[in-house]
Amino acid sequence: MNKHEEFKIMMSSLGLSYRDLADMIDLEYSSLKSMLAPSKDLPRWALSMLIVFNNKSVEGAIVEIQGKNYEVKLIEV
Repeated sequence: MNKHEEFKIMMSSLGLSYRDLADMIDLEYSSLKSMLAPSKDLPRWALSMLIVFNNKSVEGAIVEIQGKNYEVKLIEV
């Protein structure tokens, strides 16, 4: 499985759409989709999301993104 596939699984596990993510990190949806195109390397910020997601010790942590709180819930895939 490549990093793009892992990223898609992570997004699905978190119940997030690409539009949700674009809104959270203040990007245009089209820009986000371009950055995450399978023909390109996954951006460093997306790789960092995978690292955090795959680190079980973050479960239950509250993350604040643009003034909104999100609880980290990890789901076995």
